[in-house]
Amino acid sequence: MLVSLRKDDPVPVPELVAASLEPVGTVAVQAIGRFKVADWYGGKEIAPITDINDRFKTLLFGVTEEPVDAMSLNISRLTGPSHDPPIMLALGTGKPCGKYEVTLGQFQYALPVISMSAYKEGDEDDPVPLVDDGFTVFGYVEVGGVICTVSAKWHDGWQIGEYPVPSQYEWPDGFYVLHR
Repeated sequence: MLVSLRKDDPVPVPELVAASLEPVGTVAVQAIGRFKVADWYGGKEIAPITDINDRFKTLLFGVTEEPVDAMSLNISRLTGPSHDPPIMLALGTGKPCGKYEVTLGQFQYALPVISMSAYKEGDEDDPVPLVDDGFTVFGYVEVGGVICTVSAKWHDGWQIGEYPVPSQYEWPDGFYVLHR
C-alpha cells in the first residue's frame, strides 16, 4: 500500500479504473503573488472559513507558494464514489502532477467564485444555488514533493481539511473536484 505519492511516483495503473466524472464548469482565478498559507487561511481569508482541520494547520500553515499566472480551473462532479488514484487517473496523465493539480492559493481564490456564482441546472428565472449545506469541493495540491488533497465543505461557511493521498477515504458520488 502506498503511504504518499511523490511527484515522480507513478500511480499504480494495472488494477486502476478511472473514476467517472462529469464536467460542470470553470472558475477564473486571478494571478496570485507569493501566497503564504497561514496568512490567508489563518485570518485573511478571501471566502468565509468556519473551521480548519488540525492536519491542515500542522502540515500546510508553514507553506509559502511561488507566484502563479491567472488561469481557468475546471470543476467536475463525481458520478460515482471513488478513491484518489482513480480520480487522478481520470483527470490527468495517470501519474501525479498531471492536469489535476492546483495550488493552495488557487484553491483559496476559487472558493468565493464557487460560492457566489455556481448554480445547478434549473429554471433560468429561479436558479438553484450549487453551494448549500454539504456541498464539497476538493483538489489535489503538491507540497514539498508530496501530493495531498485539500477539501472545502460548505456549512454556513467553508470547513477546510487536508488528507493524505492515497487515503482510505472514498469520495462520495456528487462531490466536486477542482482541477486544471
